[in-house]
Amino acid sequence: MSKKIISIIVPVFNRAKIIVDTISSVLHQTYPYWELIIVDDGSDDDTIRVVNNMVETDERIKLLHRSLKPKGANSCRNIGFDESIGEYVIFLDADDILLPNAIQERVNFLVENPDLDFIVNRSAFFKHDIADADVWWNLPDERNDLERFLVMDVVWQTTGPTWRKAFLVKNNIRFDEFLQSSQDWDFHIQALLAQPGYRHVGLMPDNVIRRNRNLNSISSSHGSHAKLLNRLVHYSEMIQSNPIAGNLAWESRLLFTFLNESVRFLNTRNELPDRICAALMLRNKNLPQDIKLMQRYVWNANRWLHFNLVFHKIYRKLFYEKYIGKKQTLFGNSKYRTPFSIEEKSKWKQILVENEKINKL
Repeated sequence: MSKKIISIIVPVFNRAKIIVDTISSVLHQTYPYWELIIVDDGSDDDTIRVVNNMVETDERIKLLHRSLKPKGANSCRNIGFDESIGEYVIFLDADDILLPNAIQERVNFLVENPDLDFIVNRSAFFKHDIADADVWWNLPDERNDLERFLVMDVVWQTTGPTWRKAFLVKNNIRFDEFLQSSQDWDFHIQALLAQPGYRHVGLMPDNVIRRNRNLNSISSSHGSHAKLLNRLVHYSEMIQSNPIAGNLAWESRLLFTFLNESVRFLNTRNELPDRICAALMLRNKNLPQDIKLMQRYVWNANRWLHFNLVFHKIYRKLFYEKYIGKKQTLFGNSKYRTPFSIEEKSKWKQILVENEKINKL
């Protein structure tokens, strides 16, 4: 067995009721050479007491506290990364669970493939118990992963990849501490733009993602006015930066996302700021005609909103479906939340039986 240390970094905020499950999934790993760095984001529930109780049971678990840096999971992940000592890194969310063999198999694959900068394992959703997991996060296909990410078809979730720390350090890839949402989307685009060597590994999930509507999460306020505006500013900067600027395929796809999010922003009854409009109206005669039609819609919708909300509503009713709605499959259909097949459900049951045996050892 390899003795290479892997660092598992967990940002946490008010997760007293479920953080034990996440920590326990690391404690039950068949691979022993890990450190678990939990970074608290200012919890005001019982999270710190719960984590401290588990810190006392295993010296490989460390609890850090965010200070000075902006509040949020991004800052916590960066703090944990800077303190990590492992050759490999996993960013594990406080809602999620690793299966017992996950780290062993991930480390083995990276050791056997030293040319790879990271690997990606599949993830599935569960609500209350991992036995009810029967929906994929997303699935890889023949399309280019970077191009899928650029149209907000997020191919993998934060817990899916295992990184060589040296790759992230060399390319200065960090979580944007001022981005209020879509943090993993941005992080993974940064990584893919660095032209890494990587591979999708495994046909079944080795981690599961909790999706419980009773829990507060980043995604629960993803469409808020403030987060929409924050993302629009980010897109406006990305689309004008290298290496995206001038690359027609990447530019078109990011502009597609930018335009769709701008429509959502207009639907909050707020006009687009001038700097956003300027970036949206990217002038490139080679852009796909459908993208140009989307640009026209956003420009006119923003203008009518400036004059009168009623005019904007009328314009949207007349032209939204033609210029925006029918363009949503322009770059293909997402496989996000694809249900398990009957065969996959059977395999998942077998995996859970094996996991139960491991947990009893």
